[in-house]
Amino acid sequence: MKTLKEIEEEIRALAYELYEKRGRFPGRDLEDWFKAEKIVMSKYLEMVKPAGDAEAGGAVSQMPMPRPRKRTGGGGKSRKKTG
Repeated sequence: MKTLKEIEEEIRALAYELYEKRGRFPGRDLEDWFKAEKIVMSKYLEMVKPAGDAEAGGAVSQMPMPRPRKRTGGGGKSRKKTG
């Protein structure tokens, strides 16, 4: 079984792949992340959910999901407080 960190890295890689397939246009990073998260997590939920057991997915689906990291660096205007 993969660790949460390994799953997060898999989600991150897939989200970046989705971003590249869209032509690298910015502004839809969360959409790419959530789509990748859904794909990856559904793969692992299918692996741990016994056939015919409707409750098995319930506890696993409550596992905390990793979230995308905030972007750092240039690319946008910085806001400075005045006063």
